Amino acid sequence: MPELLHEPYAGASDPAPVSPAQAGAQPDVGEIYRQLLATIRDLLPCTGAAVLLPSGTAIVVLAQFGPHVLPDQVELSATAQHLLTRIAHAHQPVLVRRTALFQPPLPCAAVDVAWLGIPVFVDDQLHACLSLAGRFGVGDERTAFALAQQASISLRWLQRYVAAQHQMRQEQLLLGLARQVRQTRGQMDAFDQILGAAMACTGARYSFIAASQQGRAHILARRGYSQAEALLLQQIPPSLDRGLTGQAYRTRLPARSDDIQLDPAALPALADTRSQLIIPICAEDHVLGLIDLQSPLVAVFQSADEPWMIALGDIAAGVLDQRGTREDSGKAGAADATPQHELMLSSRLTVVNDLAAGVAHEINNPLTTILGYTHLLLRDQVLPQATRDDISQIMVEGQRIAALVERFLRFAQPASSGKQPLSINEPLLEALSLLKGRLQESGVHVVLEVPSEPLLVLGQAGQLEQAFLDLLHNAIEAMTVADTRRITIHVDQQGGWVRVAISDTGRGIMPELLRRVFEPGFTTKVDNGISRGLGLGLYATHTIIQDHWGRIEVQSQLWQGSTFTVFLPAI
Repeated sequence: MPELLHEPYAGASDPAPVSPAQAGAQPDVGEIYRQLLATIRDLLPCTGAAVLLPSGTAIVVLAQFGPHVLPDQVELSATAQHLLTRIAHAHQPVLVRRTALFQPPLPCAAVDVAWLGIPVFVDDQLHACLSLAGRFGVGDERTAFALAQQASISLRWLQRYVAAQHQMRQEQLLLGLARQVRQTRGQMDAFDQILGAAMACTGARYSFIAASQQGRAHILARRGYSQAEALLLQQIPPSLDRGLTGQAYRTRLPARSDDIQLDPAALPALADTRSQLIIPICAEDHVLGLIDLQSPLVAVFQSADEPWMIALGDIAAGVLDQRGTREDSGKAGAADATPQHELMLSSRLTVVNDLAAGVAHEINNPLTTILGYTHLLLRDQVLPQATRDDISQIMVEGQRIAALVERFLRFAQPASSGKQPLSINEPLLEALSLLKGRLQESGVHVVLEVPSEPLLVLGQAGQLEQAFLDLLHNAIEAMTVADTRRITIHVDQQGGWVRVAISDTGRGIMPELLRRVFEPGFTTKVDNGISRGLGLGLYATHTIIQDHWGRIEVQSQLWQGSTFTVFLPAI
């Protein structure tokens, strides 16, 4: 049966579909078969008939007439399956006649002394089988077969009509989608529109977009997944080396499986997935990411047009290539980091991680000795108070160094284990609580905008708290000379992401420096040429968020403030 059009993607600016008044009433498969049965009933001594569409070990009854009404779907016996196979291979009708009434070998809406099995082929593929009961004579099978062949011509034209309509609809959808994506500022909204379009055109039930970073797939957006499925997807991302994703990643061409349970080239997916389609997102000669579409039905993506898939990947590439890098050209001083710079930053972070681990261990050994001896000295009650105060100061400073060493180790070895579902409000509110005194001393007003329902992420509360502490600490320091001191924290969910935006009203960051804010050792806290910071806070935040499969973006405008936005996968 030709695949009819799926429901259109409900985009606000999609072109209007062609109406029946413009294109004529759309033909219907069932109507073609009903007309065929009506003609057979008029021309042949037929007392009952059914149009049987093969569907695995069963048949779907598309049209029928006769005294014994058949259900919509009937399971076939092994004998009936074998007969249906023989009719398909022979490409000829089968006539069975007896002297008494008998039960037809294939489901039929009547019982009589003769039975006809008539195959209906479309492009050399068995489309259906007519099961006819009656009092047929010599030559009736040729008449019925000729009528079936005429119907097959109508069906072939119907398939072409549907394919043309489908292609036109896909082209219209792509044009509307491209226009929507260009007008959408939020990357998550753009990804959601792309997935919505892909699912509407293909009939997929599950979909996600993943970015390729350092040989690993990082989930950016998804649709159709339950919380448990989404959690599993984050914990076990798709492989870029094996399976259909690996094939699409290597060849830069779409990869499809009509049934992954029988396809040795496919890897296991969701429990009920049968069909899978992978569309690579390419830019020039490399793969930026992948679109994964899955369905619990077999062969859902057979009709997917390759040029359409490539065009959809190109639209996604336009969004992914600007991931976190869209520049606000309408506002002087506003800018974001570029993906090329992120690649450079990743290589630098790898080197610094190794360096941080080595330095931390080298410092830790003598520091442990110093703190140990100061602790012993403070236990000596005969020391003068002035000496005890000096030793206490040494211990305080030593503990500060120890805290710094601990941060170095955390930067070098971000923990990937021990994550559990938690509300994003928990580490955020804890960070605000720890900075409550500092906020009051600095005269900073905090505006907190959080949803009533908790938004869940998979993470370590302590690490996320540290990330928010660094962002809030930076926001406070950026407003030391500002007349209005306000931090606005907005929490919401965009598609498959929990978003935390922290905005300040501080001095902002110069556009030429904005791309470097996440580099280790880089700081904008400079007075009279002297650096007041270590340049590790945002580096640490960047590392923590990456370890939680997320990302962080920054926007800034001089003397108006900065906004740091954290995106974490929602569960």
